[in-house]
Amino acid sequence: MIEKEQIAHDLAVAKLYGSNLQTEDLIKQYRQYKDEILSALKSEPRQIKTAKIGESPI
Repeated sequence: MIEKEQIAHDLAVAKLYGSNLQTEDLIKQYRQYKDEILSALKSEPRQIKTAKIGESPI
């Protein structure tokens, strides 16, 4: 879960990069973006990544 929260945070910050909003509005907008992004991430089906083991060079 923490991984998805970190991703949501990073994307919210990226979305606000260069914004000229006042501090209070910036905080409000950040929280809105983070909540929306986290909700979207949580609704995605879980993807399981499998590791590929390559041939040994030895």
